Formats: sequence, C-alpha cells, structure tokens
Amino acid sequence: MAEQVALILATEKERILQRLLHADGIVELADNLEIRQVEEIERLQSPGLHCRPVEVRYYPDHAVAGQVLGFVSSNAGLSGIEALYDVVLEPGEFRQMNIPTVDFAGHDALGETVADIVLTIDMELQRQLDQALEEYRQRKGARSGSALAIDPDSGRILAMVSQPGFDPNYFWQADEQQAHEALFAPHYDQELLRPLLLRAAATLELGMDRDLLPVTISVPDYGLTEDLLQDYWLRLGLEQPIPDFLPVSSNKGGISSEENNGAGMLSPMQMVYGLAALLNGGYRVTPWLLNGLYDHTEERFFLRDASASSRGRILSPGQGERLRRELLGDALASDEGGFVFADILARASEQNGLSVHQLQDLLVVAVPRERPEVLLLLTVHYDTFAPYPPEIEERKLDGLLSLGGNLLPILVGYGGPVETFAEPLPEKNPVNLRRYFFSRKLSAAEVQENFVHTEPIMPSLIGLSLRKGLQQISRYNIKVRIQGTGRIVEQKPAAGAPLNETEICELILETEHD
Repeated sequence: MAEQVALILATEKERILQRLLHADGIVELADNLEIRQVEEIERLQSPGLHCRPVEVRYYPDHAVAGQVLGFVSSNAGLSGIEALYDVVLEPGEFRQMNIPTVDFAGHDALGETVADIVLTIDMELQRQLDQALEEYRQRKGARSGSALAIDPDSGRILAMVSQPGFDPNYFWQADEQQAHEALFAPHYDQELLRPLLLRAAATLELGMDRDLLPVTISVPDYGLTEDLLQDYWLRLGLEQPIPDFLPVSSNKGGISSEENNGAGMLSPMQMVYGLAALLNGGYRVTPWLLNGLYDHTEERFFLRDASASSRGRILSPGQGERLRRELLGDALASDEGGFVFADILARASEQNGLSVHQLQDLLVVAVPRERPEVLLLLTVHYDTFAPYPPEIEERKLDGLLSLGGNLLPILVGYGGPVETFAEPLPEKNPVNLRRYFFSRKLSAAEVQENFVHTEPIMPSLIGLSLRKGLQQISRYNIKVRIQGTGRIVEQKPAAGAPLNETEICELILETEHD
C-alpha cells in the first residue's frame, strides 16, 4: 500500500513508512491534493486510508480589493474582512453578537453549516478604479494612492482601492500594513480641500447673491478669517476622525485616523466622508461595507439592519440644500455628466529639524450632477519634487481634470438603492479551484528553484509579526502551524536548528499589552 500511495503523492515510499511507524493516532500524509490524486487514493479502498476535504481560500482577482478582503493562514482570518468576521466565515453556528449589524429576523443563531458574507463592494467598479489609478500612478511616477467610491447619502462603500496593494494568496510577500495605511493613515494635506472649503464657507456666510469665483480658479479668501475657516473645518466634519473598521494584522487591531494625526493632515477616509456632507444636503454619514449574509442552511439572505447606519444632520435643511446646489452648479467644475474637482500641492516644511516634502494630487468626481449617487475621491502621493525623469509625465491640473472626465461615465449607475438579493448566491466557481491548484504548483516550483542547496537552518523569528515571520521561512517550503495572535513569542524548531528533516514549524503568538 505504501508504494502505491507514494506513487500517487509523488514522494518516496520510505518517507511514507517512516511517518506511519513513528506516529500515534491519525497521520496526515499530504495536503493540497489534486482531484485526480484524491480519486486514485479512493480507488485503492485501503482500510484506514481516506481523504478529508478542507476549505481553502483562493482570491481569483489577486490584488484587487486585497486590503479589504485581508487574508487567511491556517484557517484563521488574520486581516481585513477575513479577520473581522472570522467566526462567521468558519463552518458552524454564530450569534448576532458576532455580526451585530445584520438583522437575524428572529433567529437565535445562524450558520449551522456555512454562511457567506455579502459586501457592498462592486468588483467591476473596483477593477476599473484599480486600473485607472495604477495607470495614472505609473504615468506620473507616484509612490502610492487610493480611490474611494461611496454613496454620499448613506455612507455605503462601493469601492476601496489602495496602492501599492498585495495579493492575499501570497500575503507574506507584502510589506506589513503598507496597503492598508494608504486608506486610513492621515498623510494628505488638508490644503488640497481649501478651495472647496472657501467656497462652502463663503456660500454659508455671504449667501448666494454674492458673486463667487469657481472653485477651479485660485480663489480669494472673500474676507473670511482663518479662525472662521477653522470653525468650518470642524463644523463640516472635514477633520472628524474615521476609525479603521478593518483589522490590519493578526492582533485584530486597526489604525484610527485620530492616531498619529499630524497637524493639517487627513486620511482619504476623512476627506471623502467630509466631502459627502457638502454634497448630500448637510448630513454626516459613516462608512459601511457589509450588505448582509447568505445562510446556506436557511437558503436565504439576512440583510443589514437599517438602523445600524448613523446619519446626523450638521447643517439646517436650507443651508444644506443651498450649499449642494452652489457647489454642484459650478460651471467650471461640472459638466452635464457630473461634478469634477482637482487640486495639486507641492510644499516643503521643517519638522524636528528635518525637511518634509509634500507632493500630492487630489481628484473629486460625483455623479449625477443634480444629486450625486456616487462620490469618488482619488488621491496620489509622491516621493520627490520635480524635475521629473524623462519617462514621467509632468503633474498638471489639466491631467487630473481629464482623468476625472474619463471616470464620469464609469461611475454612472453604481449608486442608488441597496440591493435586496432576491436570488441565491451562485455556486462556487470550479475554475477558481483549478486556478488555486495551478497557483500552488507555480509557488512550489519557485521555492524549489530558489532553494539554497546547503543545509538549511531555522531562522530566529522571536519578536517578529506573523507576516514578517512567514516571509523568513517561506523559502524552506515547510508547513506552519500558528497558535494565538499578535507577535511571535516562541518558535519550534528553535533558531539555528537544522531543517532537513523538518516538515512542520510551530509559531506561538501573543498580543502585546501595555
């Protein structure tokens, strides 16, 4: 039997026998089998030998929405949606405390077999914005960027793009927190929004009977003092913190836009939800991206509880409507398709004796023009000042406005009422399973090709995050068992131990406490 199994698994007979002779209880001989291998082993009809199905995660869109979805290791969600709803996505029952924004419709528990999370993210829009941002960054030589599309009336998130991103299928290859911080960490100068703030403050202070210059022109201050403008920053909520609702690492912690917030610096999340209040009639809305869940036992959807979304008025009805009409009616910032605003910033300042350079672009697009159902904020951040290398396009406001005009027709039709899901979710795509196996083969081949043919030894991983620890040992092509969350506090084998006969590495993690 061992010889037949070895042939099917493409391994050595002696390796199979050694594992069977020196183990107690159930012995796992191999994992990640292809369907062909499973069928051949079942045909052996050998007593005590069987294949056990396990769930695997494969992300067919790779880096698209990677920072939203997060990743899984050893069947545990460690970042993003995977971590936030880990209990829900695992087989077995869960209760409303595990996903409080969903209406359980009188049920005490759901997920007897399996449940699927349904997000507000539209993957087609996500792909198009991801491609548009990547092309713009490449042309301009920008280091990072983000694109956030929301429904300004409800706060529903339609797309969340952060670049550079990471492929959750190979999450350990990405720099820790890199993509996530592009959305939540405050690093954009609030002066990018100053023309819109001036226009809003002048509209509310001076009224619509005063001739106001379009926001796309370098506007005067209309006699408004800096203290008054600062009051409007706060009143309109443009500086209001947006907590990071997506866990960024295995300690389940997130980044808040309130933390480490430099003076005058805002996160893209703060910006887009502040802008929403200017264009939705004066309401402050909060972000959400969970539409509901589908329970396969009940064979029905359970939708988001409508009372879970907060919406508070920050302007009177007359002020909110007047401000919306004034901003959206700006002839130079709008066309028949929608509203477009752009700004660029380049400045140098000194902080703690060091020179700090800010080189940033901002684009705002809203459709339709009369009453926007989709609001897009696109931001990019650069590493250096001009002059630019010859292959890089020069930064110009016209280029941003042209990009905004190209994005207008893409955004049309994505807002409006929340989907109620009358039809059940489609079956799992078998093509994705084949892609998963093919991807694993490529990964194994790459490891084998790059493997150093000297006696490998276990590196020291104590104190590292899980991501960095996996980066260190991924080249050795050994299985990893993970216990706990946080940083690595213990490892087996110990640092310096030979890895020739090692098949499993155990990492024990603990969360740091103050």
